[in-house]
This record gives sequence, C-alpha cells and structure tokens, in this order.
Amino acid sequence: MMSIHDISCTHAKKSRLLLVLLCMLLIGTLAGCTNRQSNIQASKEQLEIDQQPLITIGSKSFTTEQILYGKLTAFLLRNQGFQVKEMVFKDSQPIRKALESGVINLYWEYANTARIFYQQQPPIMDAGEAYRTVATEDEKKGLIWLNPSQFLSPWVVLISKELAEKRNINTISQLATYSRQPSVKLKAAAYAEFIQRDDGKAKLDEVYGLAIQPEDWFQSENALVFQAVKDARVQVGVGIAFDGRIREYHLTVLEDDQHAFPPYQAVPVIRAKTLADYPSLKGLLNKLSDSLTKEKFAELTYQVDALHRDVAQVANAYLIDEGLIQQNE
Repeated sequence: MMSIHDISCTHAKKSRLLLVLLCMLLIGTLAGCTNRQSNIQASKEQLEIDQQPLITIGSKSFTTEQILYGKLTAFLLRNQGFQVKEMVFKDSQPIRKALESGVINLYWEYANTARIFYQQQPPIMDAGEAYRTVATEDEKKGLIWLNPSQFLSPWVVLISKELAEKRNINTISQLATYSRQPSVKLKAAAYAEFIQRDDGKAKLDEVYGLAIQPEDWFQSENALVFQAVKDARVQVGVGIAFDGRIREYHLTVLEDDQHAFPPYQAVPVIRAKTLADYPSLKGLLNKLSDSLTKEKFAELTYQVDALHRDVAQVANAYLIDEGLIQQNE
C-alpha cells in the first residue's frame, strides 16, 4: 500500500513530466511558426526574383575586350533590377545565330564584322558609314544597333620591340620587305578567327604579301599569341589593338600603312522585341557605350590582362567610378 509521501512524489513526477511535455510542445509550435515565416519570406523573395525581367547577354570568348563588354553589361543591368543570364560563345557565327533566334537578347558586335560575316558584303573603310549601313540592314531583321563605343578596335600586327629597333621596322610594309630577304624565315601566330576570316589573314596576304609560309602560321588562343611573340617562339603576332598584354610585354604595333584592315567599332546590338518590352535598356546601354573611350578601355584591359585582376571586379569598379551604378553598402 502506497504512503501519502509516495503518492505526493508520484504526483510531483507526473506534474514535472507534464510541464516538460508542454514546454516541448510550445517550443515545437514556436519553431514551426518561425520556419513557416522563414519559408513565407523566402517564397516572397523568390517571387520577387522570378518577377524581375530576364535578359540573356552573350559575349565571345576569344578576347578580353569581348568578355569585358559582357561583364559591364551584366553588372549594369543587374543593378537596375534585371535578372541576367550570361552566355559565352566561341566565335562570331554562333553568337549571331543565338541573337537572331532569340536565345540571347543582346551582345556587343563590330559593324564591319556584321557587314562581312553576316551580310556577306565587302567592308566599309569609314567607321561611321559602316555603322549606319549595317544598322539599317539589321533593323529589317529586328536587330537594333545602339550607340557605338567611342573608339576603334582593329586587328594589329605585332613584333617584339627588339626586332623593330634592330631592323627599323615600323610599318607592315617594312615587315613584308624584311620577310622577303633570303636569309629570313618568319613564323607567325594568331587566333583561329583571324586566320579563317576573309578580312583577316587573307586580306593581310593580299595587301602586303608577307613571305610567311602557310605551315609557319600557328593558330593559338589569344593570350598565347602575345606570349609567343614575347618569348620569340614566333616573330609576328596578330591580335586586337586593346589587349593589355601589348603594353605589358612592350610589343611594337606596326602601322597598317596600306589600310588592309577595316575599322571595327563595338556596339551593343539588341533584339527589337526586347527593346520594345524594356525600353529603358536603350538609355542604359547608350550611357555605357558613350562612357567607353580609348584611354579608359585600354586601362580596363590592362588591369585584366597584365595585372591579372578579376574581370568581374574590374567591370564593377568601372561602372561605380563612372556613376553608372551605385556601390552596394
């Protein structure tokens, strides 16, 4: 038979157990409320993101210049509330097809590249005329050319500073004369698109007749072209005028004295439908184009190519410095 003391102890234990169970139930309820509130907040945030317009930006992979254009555009649009998807393409043909088919909404192109590659017409040596002609034709296809950047970005033929000074070579014509000497055997490097394009190696051969045999032309990634000239693995390189490695390696850019290469001016090209849906894009992209001068862009490519700074950081810092976006707190 249980004593009064035993009964009291039993009741006390039951009371404590009940209290513990009630506390656990309360904690579980509060945790559930917190989780539901967190889930609701996360859902709201995701809904806000999903409701932001999505813009897909393309860029070509073979030059720092093109990668910078893509990053500058991406940061600019994200800062203005757009969702941005970035796509990188190996060369010119695939990215143009992606724009025409709507896979991407915009990318930066050069008027004479469009003139030669896509419109199958000869280049135009006046940059302004090339831009106007190409823009007029592309508008018929639903593609809008916005404001051009404030500088030209042509192909350039490069040699080492030592060779330039030793042989007094300052122009491509002088290099061609030197290449024809019986004791001279030159090797050259360029990236694939230059070698394949009619306005690239074919035009260089046609105008200057460099005595470089086909087997002595080497196809390489853009970055390695400049390194190869620096290391004297080849004597001649061809690249883009604004590559920062030209400055880093103290290479000599030869004058295109016979005007073999047409002018190339980068322009944001956007689908007309995209512009109709989001008309604010025109002003945003035009401000970016108008800000890009020869000196400013040369510094950007130098920071990426020579100082090895992250391209995204370089692009973001430029936009902040130019007042095109606000710095995140």
